[in-house]
Amino acid sequence: MATLLKTKKVYFGGKELVLRLDGKTIVQIENKLNKNLLSLFIDNGKMTFPKTGEMLLILHAANTGHGIKEADMYDLLDIYLGDGNSTTDLMTTIQELLEESGFFGKTEKENENLDGGLVTLEEPEADLEEHSSLLE
Repeated sequence: MATLLKTKKVYFGGKELVLRLDGKTIVQIENKLNKNLLSLFIDNGKMTFPKTGEMLLILHAANTGHGIKEADMYDLLDIYLGDGNSTTDLMTTIQELLEESGFFGKTEKENENLDGGLVTLEEPEADLEEHSSLLE
């Protein structure tokens, strides 16, 4: 049975959006944008900023709540900006959504084993010396 992805609650223009990027939503967004979601932030190896329209499209498509139309997103943006937020704040929200959806890979903390240490494939040198005496 598939595990549901986490949702991210965001207050945008006075409305609560409950965001989730599942596989179907990701493909729909990429088809509408005609590019990979990661290319919103990286273009030819350089950092770039996504267009405001692209960010609104992502928010709308990822919203699991009902009653907010794509056309409503422009008015919500006006309210969001009028409340003192910026498009840079919006970009940070999009980055967090992508990160929480696994777009940037696992963090070091997620790669830790159950004992809290990082899993390594090499033995420490001290242990190798102990084992070499067994081979003699």
